[in-house]
Amino acid sequence: MGDGMKRSLTRRSLSILIVLSFVSLFVAACQGDDGSIGSVGSKGDTGPAGAAGAGGGPGPQGSDGDAGARGSEGASGPQGSQGDAAVATVASLAVGSSSVAVGEDFSLNGSGFTPGSAYTVVLLVGGQERSLIHIDSGPIVINSSGAFSSKWRYASTTSAGVYTLIVTDEQGDAATAPFVIS
Repeated sequence: MGDGMKRSLTRRSLSILIVLSFVSLFVAACQGDDGSIGSVGSKGDTGPAGAAGAGGGPGPQGSDGDAGARGSEGASGPQGSQGDAAVATVASLAVGSSSVAVGEDFSLNGSGFTPGSAYTVVLLVGGQERSLIHIDSGPIVINSSGAFSSKWRYASTTSAGVYTLIVTDEQGDAATAPFVIS
C-alpha cells in the first residue's frame, strides 16, 4: 500500500469517523429526560372551510300568523223541501146597500177577521167616530171562519155624502168600506 492510498484511506476513515461521532452524540442526546414544554407559537393562517355537517332535527313550532284573506264563496246548498203555503188573511168589509137614508137599516158583511173575536163598528164623519145601533139579537162576534154578517142602523142626522165605515176586531184586524148616506 502506498502513501497515496494510506492518505486516501485515512481521510475517508476520518470522515466516516466524524460522521459516526455526530450520529452517536445525536442519539445519546435524544435519549435523555423530556424537556419542558415550549411557549405557544403565533397563530397560523385560516385554513379552507370544511364540508357541511348533517342537518339538524325540526325546531319548535312557531307562533300563529295573521288570518289570511277571506276565501271565495262556496257552492249553494240543495233546495229545501216545499213548505206549506202561507195564508195571508186580509180583513174585508161590504155594505149591503149602495146608499142608506138616516134611520134606515143596513147589513154589513165582513171576512178575514180573527175567529171568535168580538168586533166594533163605527162611522167616521168629519174625522170623528159616530156610533151605530146594532139591531140583531145575537152577539157581536166573528164566526169560526173569520166572517160575520149583521144588521145596523145609523140614527143621527148627518148630511148626505160618502163616509167611511170601520170594523175592528179584538186582535186589531180592521177593514173599511164606503158608506153613502142619501
